[in-house]
Amino acid sequence: MTGVIAHLKKFKGGYFFIEGDDGVRYYSHAKYIKNKNDNEYWCEGYWLSTYDVYGYEGNYCAFDISEDEKDKDGSPVAVNVTLDTTEYDPRLHEKLLTKRRDEENRARHEKNRIKEANRKMAKEIELKRYIKK
Repeated sequence: MTGVIAHLKKFKGGYFFIEGDDGVRYYSHAKYIKNKNDNEYWCEGYWLSTYDVYGYEGNYCAFDISEDEKDKDGSPVAVNVTLDTTEYDPRLHEKLLTKRRDEENRARHEKNRIKEANRKMAKEIELKRYIKK
């Protein structure tokens, strides 16, 4: 069956919904994508999977329907999802900038956390020296 990715939460767990050609909304997850790691793409300093580059709302895909699984809301589950790889995500550059900024912020926060811990430890050592005198 074929359909279009209708709703996607790629950076929040890999969950997405596919609007099938039959009008039914199918639940899926990044783990069900067949061509997820077929190719890896080097883009602006990151290795990205097919899912990262071509998994976006509005992209076409082909999939099978799982007879065994249903999601928690009762939606049928799409498995063996194959993404259309003719056109990459138009917001990819923007998402990579956000990812880079998040990494820089995490590094800065970690550096500040270590600096604060060292400052507190130095203060405690100085206090212990003062008490011993």
